[in-house]
Amino acid sequence: MTDDVNTNTLLDAVATPLLLFTQDDRLIFANAAALELTGYAAADLAYLTLDDLIAPESSRSDYRRANKRELRLRAAGSRWVWTEFTTSDAHEGNWLATIYDISQRRQIESTLRDSQKLARLIARHFPHGWVAVYDRELNFTLIDGQGLEDIGYSRGELEGKNILDFSVAETYELLTPWLRGALAGRMQVGELPLEGYTYRLQILPVPNDTGEVLYGLIIALNVTEHKRSMEQFQKYANEIDELYNDAPCGYHSLDAEGVFLRVNDTELKWLGYGRYELVNKKRFSELLTPASQELFRQNFARMKAEGVVQGVEYELVTRAGQVLPVLLNAIALYDANGQYLMSQAVIVDITQQKHLEKRLRASEERLRLMVENLPIGAVHIDLQDHLLINRAAEHLLGYDRSELSTLEHWFRTLYGDRHAAVFARYHAQRTSGFPKAEIAPIVRKDGQSRLFEFAGYKYEAGEVWLMRDVTLELQAQRAEREQHLFAEALLDTATALNSTLRLDEVLDRILGNLGKVIPHDSANIMLIEDGMAQIVRLRGYPDERVEDIYKLRFALRETANLRRIVATRRPVIIADTRSDPQWVKSQEDAFIACTMGAPIILEDNVIGFINVNTAQPDYFDALHAQRLLTFATQAAIAIKNARAFEQAQELAAVEERQRLARDLHDAVSQTLFSASVIAESLPLLYDRYPQDVRPNLEQLSRLTRGAVAEMRTLLFELRPAALADTNLSILLGYLVNSICTRSSAEIVLTIQNAESLLPADVKIALYRIAQEALNNAVKHARAQQITVHLAYLPKRIKLEITDDGQGFNIKRVSADRMGLRIMRERAEQGGIVLAIDSAPNRGAVVSAVWRRHGR
Repeated sequence: MTDDVNTNTLLDAVATPLLLFTQDDRLIFANAAALELTGYAAADLAYLTLDDLIAPESSRSDYRRANKRELRLRAAGSRWVWTEFTTSDAHEGNWLATIYDISQRRQIESTLRDSQKLARLIARHFPHGWVAVYDRELNFTLIDGQGLEDIGYSRGELEGKNILDFSVAETYELLTPWLRGALAGRMQVGELPLEGYTYRLQILPVPNDTGEVLYGLIIALNVTEHKRSMEQFQKYANEIDELYNDAPCGYHSLDAEGVFLRVNDTELKWLGYGRYELVNKKRFSELLTPASQELFRQNFARMKAEGVVQGVEYELVTRAGQVLPVLLNAIALYDANGQYLMSQAVIVDITQQKHLEKRLRASEERLRLMVENLPIGAVHIDLQDHLLINRAAEHLLGYDRSELSTLEHWFRTLYGDRHAAVFARYHAQRTSGFPKAEIAPIVRKDGQSRLFEFAGYKYEAGEVWLMRDVTLELQAQRAEREQHLFAEALLDTATALNSTLRLDEVLDRILGNLGKVIPHDSANIMLIEDGMAQIVRLRGYPDERVEDIYKLRFALRETANLRRIVATRRPVIIADTRSDPQWVKSQEDAFIACTMGAPIILEDNVIGFINVNTAQPDYFDALHAQRLLTFATQAAIAIKNARAFEQAQELAAVEERQRLARDLHDAVSQTLFSASVIAESLPLLYDRYPQDVRPNLEQLSRLTRGAVAEMRTLLFELRPAALADTNLSILLGYLVNSICTRSSAEIVLTIQNAESLLPADVKIALYRIAQEALNNAVKHARAQQITVHLAYLPKRIKLEITDDGQGFNIKRVSADRMGLRIMRERAEQGGIVLAIDSAPNRGAVVSAVWRRHGR
């Protein structure tokens, strides 16, 4: 019993928190340091088990196998304390746990991880480029960004690699001086061509606390599309280096003079001394730096008087001369008379903690520097809705960052009366997730209304917004779309001009396309005749008014706006018809508040107008006028084409009448004249030479039949529809009869097999080929025997004309002579294969074959 009391008294004097457990993990003793750490009284801990003290996620069996591990310890008041447990065996099967409070270190690590996540988030979401950190050997220690895909790389392929590993020689030679210049402390700015893209580089020196530049920061922004006002920008960041591993604890005891009485192996290892060199030989103060020696003198005296000191930082000097920062907690042990016996101290190597604090400061400075120098606006919102905006955002908005220091200031300042609605929408997005990108109007401090593109990102410690002014870019895109529609409208109208000569159809197409490029409520086209303008085509007017509108006539001398168009030969805009004296008001156009007209000019004369109207005052502008004039020019072309077509039709009709007159004169008239002479001579023959009457009657009959055939053929020529509807065999019969009356040649027509249905264009083509071949044989070849053979075969139709005429050399005769060109054109139009065989004094054979498709 005395031994247990002495042991507990000894443990209670130790400055390090200690817990003593039985074999079945029941707590039987906690020293004063443990009670102070947990906030419990000794009675509160009686009969507690290990499971009662540690966090639920810790496994007791796993814990007992580990000599040391980090876990959360349950403290008074429902608190949890991060501790490091070191276990060791005690007497009679019990076991002892040594506890070290590592809450401060865990908090520093958490803060550093948040900074790392923020840095990685900024870099990863940088829109069209990448961010890299490189060391003095030009190795990438961090590289990330969405733009890496543009150059065909990923973060994993580049981090840890030298810049030379992915650069061609020319790029490396251009880039290296900039990288070296940043390492020398000078910010570098330039443009770099890379993998078909152009990047604007900002290369910044990144110094440590002492001002030494150890790293360079590359902010590479893809400005290829930015130069055409079409690309987005996002934010990049660097990644903070890995944390050091946790250091173990050291133990020592000092006498009243501060001389080592005991020291553990861990502390000896840190200091680089053997135990024999320290115990009973050296004071603890001898291992401290001069600054720490004075601090130790003060705290050692206080510890002996008060019994405890906690959280004191010292700098130890190792045997190798290295400075080792440590955190010390110590308690004093007294005898029964209250006399100081010794101190028990635990020291924690805080080298890593100091290093982490230093790196955290450097990382925060690098992050601040990077965000501050980003070429696009950046806004950071912490969990308390405090805002921090960079210089680019200040420039874009025109406000100082002090004027936009909180989220409430942001919405009230930038959105005015709309701030409540805009904030409600933002709050909904904040809950459900931000869109990838969004465009919103904002009024700058100078009163300008601009369009900004925002991209928002959330992370554990707040939000990041990236913003850029896209006003000019969207204006350019809108102008490009309007120009594209304008070009399509012009192309469609040009297509109509080339595809039809119907004036009404083309003018309707012009009015329809006009609505695509010049928004309006109504439009019309007027033509001038005898000083009066009349609407010939319109669109957008009420149906019940259309008939009355077509009846309107406008005298140019009485209509000021039309007279002005004629005088200036330029478009005229009446911005507000309600107040402009040039506007002639009428019931049909009472709805018109703004109108614009352009002249239709043909052969230097104004022949009409094209007008557009809207119910909105002050709507049309100079660009609308320029485009309206273009459509007026197309209307003039359409009118010119229609008039030319009308003249061509009149000329064709005259030529056709002349041809028919020639045919009547050459064929029917002469035949009828011959018949008339014979008929007048028959009475005299009958009285004097009765035997000659019969032959003359037969000739008269033949001439009469020939004249009838000639007339029937001419009637077919005058009615193309009748030509297309009559069987080919009948047409060839009429053709043969009509030629026989005008020639002494004997023409034989044979038809093989029954008539079958033919396409109209094929039938007409075969008829025309036969017509030309027979005319050539009679007029030019002087043939006496001609055969025309038409065969209706299962898969083809064959027409063959054979004559015994003079013939010709097919190779020497021009294709334009003797109707050969006409026959070839007819054959080509009907899909007919034409063959002509002839030789001098050997007659000619014309063969035309049409094959039935799909049979």
